[in-house]
Amino acid sequence: MPALIDTGASRTVLTPDAIQRVELPLIQYARMSRAGGMDDKVAVHVASIKFTNQKLAPIHVLEVFCCELPTQPVQCLIGRDILSQWLFVYNGKTGDWWVEEENAVIFIEPPDDIFG
Repeated sequence: MPALIDTGASRTVLTPDAIQRVELPLIQYARMSRAGGMDDKVAVHVASIKFTNQKLAPIHVLEVFCCELPTQPVQCLIGRDILSQWLFVYNGKTGDWWVEEENAVIFIEPPDDIFG
């Protein structure tokens, strides 16, 4: 599915349509802050992510938040939970970007303070 790299997002987010389409299991609810306010509760699902157009290791276990992305033509925002596993480089002058990974991880541990 189309995705957008969002360096401002601490967590990876998928739209409700994307979550329903791939039938991700719901594991809990959590509060999520975002630009423009705070959602009371959002669904948290467990997912596996494979980057089919890139030579990157898949991430087999990852918690993703479910949230509408009304002004985006994408179904996924890749957040810092995934980006923290890579060296992500963006060249603003040329618009080029690339990802390097030395030690691929298959599980991303959720932050301790995410659920309260």
